[in-house]
Amino acid sequence: GKSKVFYGCSNYPECKFSSSSRPLSMPCPECGKMLVASGRTNSRCLECKFKGPIPESPEPAEVAV
Repeated sequence: GKSKVFYGCSNYPECKFSSSSRPLSMPCPECGKMLVASGRTNSRCLECKFKGPIPESPEPAEVAV
């Protein structure tokens, strides 16, 4: 079968975080926890249910080829 990509924190599996969504480099504006990409242009927080557009980040975006 085809394996799904998932993201975990660097000390996985001790750390229980995993998500199939891409973590974003900026924290949630509401609670400061991790934001993940939700679709191409939206983000959501794993902790407080915040949803919104992906904030502009200062570093250049990755270009998918």
